[in-house]
Amino acid sequence: MIALLRDVIVLTKLPISAAVTLTTALGFLLFDGRVTADLGWCLLGTLLAATSASALNQVQDAARDARMARTASRPLPGGRIDRATAVFVATVLALLGFAALATVSTYPLSAMGLTALAMAWYNGGYAGLKRVTAFAVVPGAAIGSIPPMVGWVSAGGSLDDPAIWLVATLLFLWQVPHFWLLVMRHGDEYAAAGLPSLTERFSPAALARITFAWTLAAVAFAPGVALSVGAGPVPFAVVTALSVALAGASLPLLRVSPDGAPGAAVPAAAAPAAAPAAPAAAA
Repeated sequence: MIALLRDVIVLTKLPISAAVTLTTALGFLLFDGRVTADLGWCLLGTLLAATSASALNQVQDAARDARMARTASRPLPGGRIDRATAVFVATVLALLGFAALATVSTYPLSAMGLTALAMAWYNGGYAGLKRVTAFAVVPGAAIGSIPPMVGWVSAGGSLDDPAIWLVATLLFLWQVPHFWLLVMRHGDEYAAAGLPSLTERFSPAALARITFAWTLAAVAFAPGVALSVGAGPVPFAVVTALSVALAGASLPLLRVSPDGAPGAAVPAAAAPAAAPAAPAAAA
């Protein structure tokens, strides 16, 4: 029973799916700072929908996962859960997720629509794009910008408000370097599994510098977003300090050698503490 539970957690990528709800909570609390029942239903619905999308993605990627050392032990390629069971689990989780979002008292249809859009783009658009282009994560990163919008509308906010679009843009910027750091570590596995990889197009040094540029863009953007959404002096100072720290932690990216030789690899500290989104978790 414990082994099955562990497999379900892996199948649904529960830790990553749970982290997605943090950005949903951010959107909700930015508009309405109160902890209400609507917040609870919104977070539950987002969590269930995210776990559903993750489970379905593992069904879609089972054959390729079997060819990558990092993912070969997942429940489907490992033969511990069959495809029909995984699809059933994903369907039940999706239905429960949308039922929870329907309980939200303000703009439930908007919350459900945005969630459906995120799932469709993840399991449809992005899942297809990553099979044909190494740059799929750029449009795919839009998925990570949707959860705070779900929280925002669930709290009664309007998508006409520029503030939520600034937050969404920041989260979009975070997704790309987060994923590209994974590519730098596991690019050869992606290529072996038949997925286009940026490691086939760029040298390790070039890819590291591109990743650093995206990270720096997000770092520079974050304090401005904090000001734009009305953050007080303390939150603004915290965001600024974290941004400076992240910029410093990313500097080793500039020291990666052209051949990616040992001793020049990207340290774990350089990975952005991005809000996890589907693309970052998918490969």
